[in-house]
Amino acid sequence: MTEKWVLASVCIVWKEKAKKHVALILRPKGYIYNLSGKWFFPGGDVELGEQPLETAARETKEETGIAVKNLRLIGAHTTHEFWGGKNMSRKVHVALVFYEGFYSGGKLTPTEESEGVSWVAKKDLKKYLDKKIVKSHVPAEVRKLLSL
Repeated sequence: MTEKWVLASVCIVWKEKAKKHVALILRPKGYIYNLSGKWFFPGGDVELGEQPLETAARETKEETGIAVKNLRLIGAHTTHEFWGGKNMSRKVHVALVFYEGFYSGGKLTPTEESEGVSWVAKKDLKKYLDKKIVKSHVPAEVRKLLSL
């Protein structure tokens, strides 16, 4: 079994200043990681030469079609996953850096990197998010912010 580290950024995008609705994406099925086919927040791997904050904004645009502004760091967390399809033979340690920001333009729409997108009421997040994934991938301070 091979092991490696990945640095990724996650973006909590609020639709409005009152923080009542947040953008979620439905991750495409058939990918080699644990979030495949599940609802989660926009985000992805930090590219070489890129800062995690830049990644959060870029991935949000690529996965949802919307722009985000006023990003701020709200937490970080490490976890591990098994990647590799059916045999899940590669253990990957993931460092997740969480940011929050506000919608600043564009139309929320699925892209090549998402099967679905939605503005979800904060009070309804538990209906969309996988409880095990939230516990293993989302830091306590972010769970508290989102009432998860």
